[in-house]
Order: sequence, then C-alpha cells, then structure tokens
Amino acid sequence: PFADFAMDPTETTHQRIITIAADDVLHIKTTTPGHTMGIVKGTSVVITEITSGVFASSTVTTAGSNNTTDAFNPFNTDGDGPAFAAAGLIASGVTFAGDPGTMTVPSAGKYLVMINNIYAAGGGTASAVAMLLKEGSNTLLTNNVRLHSALDPIEHTMCVVEDLAAGAVLTVSYDIGTGRVQAELGATFTVIKLQEGQPISGTGRGVGGYGSAYISVVSNQDSTAGATEVNPFDEGTLTGDATFTTRASNGITFTPAAGTFTVNDPGLYFVMHSPILDGAADIVVTTKILVNGSIVASSDTALIKHGTGDPANLTNTAFVELQRNDVVTVFTDANTAVNLTHKAGSHVTMFRYYGFFELSDIGSV
Repeated sequence: PFADFAMDPTETTHQRIITIAADDVLHIKTTTPGHTMGIVKGTSVVITEITSGVFASSTVTTAGSNNTTDAFNPFNTDGDGPAFAAAGLIASGVTFAGDPGTMTVPSAGKYLVMINNIYAAGGGTASAVAMLLKEGSNTLLTNNVRLHSALDPIEHTMCVVEDLAAGAVLTVSYDIGTGRVQAELGATFTVIKLQEGQPISGTGRGVGGYGSAYISVVSNQDSTAGATEVNPFDEGTLTGDATFTTRASNGITFTPAAGTFTVNDPGLYFVMHSPILDGAADIVVTTKILVNGSIVASSDTALIKHGTGDPANLTNTAFVELQRNDVVTVFTDANTAVNLTHKAGSHVTMFRYYGFFELSDIGSV
C-alpha cells in the first residue's frame, strides 16, 4: 500500500493462512523504499488456529493489468489477470480455481469469507469502484469505494459470515466507473469453514469451537452526516428506512434499536468492524470497539477529500475474552467538527474462537 506523509496515518489490513510447526517463530516486518515509517497506536495482530480443517486462501504474487470498465473478477488469472505463485496458495477442502477465479466449498455450513482487496489504477485517473462478493449469480455484499491513482495502491477489507450450500461458488467482482483498476500484489481471498459446536446435554448451548457462535451484519443505509461520535449500527443514526441485513447469526444477538451485539455464552471472540467512511473535508477518523462501554480497540486513519464522494475503508479488529451477556458496540468519530458519513455496505463480523466451560455445564454432560 501507499503511505503519504502528508496524508497519514494510513490503515491497511492483511491476512494469510500459513502452516506452522510447534516452536516456530513468526516475524512481521514492513519495509519502505528509503523513507522512514513506523506503526502507530491501534495496530494489532491476531493469530488463531483453524480447527475445522476446511479452508482455502489465495494471495496475488503478480499484479493484474486489467483494462476494462466492464465488471470483471480481479482474481481471475485468465488473460490480463493476476498470478498466484505456489507460495501464495493453500487449501484444504475448499477449492480455488485461478481461471475463473472462484472458491468452491465442499459441504454445507457457515463460512468466514475475508477479502483484502489491495488494488491500484492502471492509469492516471480516479475511479469509483463497486466491489461485489457473489455466490453464483447472487450478490452477497456490495461495497462502493473510490480510488485515486496518485495515492494507490490502497486496501479495502470485506469480512462476512455466510450460510453456504455444498458446492457453492464464491467470486469477487469489480465494477469500474472510469479508468482502469486491478488487483495488486498481496490481494488475498480467503474462505474458512466455521466449526459449529455440539450442544451440551440439557442446556441447548454449544460446547464451542472455531465459530460455534457468530454474527455478520451489514448496513443497508448511509448514516446521517454528523460531526459527533456515533454508533453506526444504531438504527437511529441511519437515513431513510433504517435497515440492516444479518448475513448469519447464532449465539450473538444484534439489537438495532441500540446498535449492540450481545453474546449468549462466554469465550474468546474475534471482532471486526469494516466501515466505509466519507467526510466533508480532510479529517482523521477514529474507530472504536467497546465491550460494556470500555474501549478494547481503537484505530486512527486519515480520510482525504478529493471532491464529491470519496468513500474509503478503515478496518478495526479485536480479539477479546467475553462473558455471558457482554455487550459489544462500535463507534466512529472525527478529530474535528466535520461531517462524517458511515456508508451503506459497512459491516461488523464476530465469531467465537473458543468457548469456556462452567461447572454447571460440565456436570450436566
């Protein structure tokens, strides 16, 4: 990604599935071409083990050179598409096909789908880009953003949980307003099956495991433009008919009247807030994830105004220990009294990585 000293801090999200052995040491490094850069408050790393054994992840190792304003699949390797070296591919159960750029799931269930769209313009123009996640001919998620050639490559995160049938085929599509756009080095398409836990006898609750509780909620409306901190998943902040789409849900209750996500059972939870933001002027935006009103993750990024309609993405992630009936909320704010809009397509995804047990639960098995 591109970081301009006059337009920082800059947020970018990356993800990868790798195979490691006991006692392996993981290093996370960043380099720049001769300039000075450092991480800032809010930078985070989350490492979890996939226990379902069903997954696939493909990372672009050679950028595409797509030259079209028609909708196209940025992960399709055919013709002017990107390339995926063997080191950028890993799969077990889920099948990735480079041509036509698809992910096919082997069995019915709940799947975590995460895409890091690292993308750049092929020319010197700004482009409005509609990013679509599709299952067959059905559009599951649409995110509308804008790319400026002088500031690319940039990154946009999509992360949702979907209920998929056996043999479901997932694709990504870019619909370009003007100019040229293609997937850049590092763009990653990942699909992981969640492992839903078996209920504890007499309780109706799942023992827990990778994804035994989950929720994925997408806003269908823009928020009202405002200059104060807002909870964008509180229906009172939305314009028009306040609506949200819950893509999948189990064990976590979303209450749109308050914009809250309440967990039914204790455990370790992954939380990702992926908003699309638009400001009335150059501002620094802060996103926060809170548990019972206390901040557990906070991240800043600059949002630069380049004319009418410049929506951009800022992703915030937390990995937290939650107890039964704990409440998770998200907020966005600007560093000045400038109107900020949370755009349609913004989403929150949570899932329980591991469930804790209580003596009463163990005794009832």
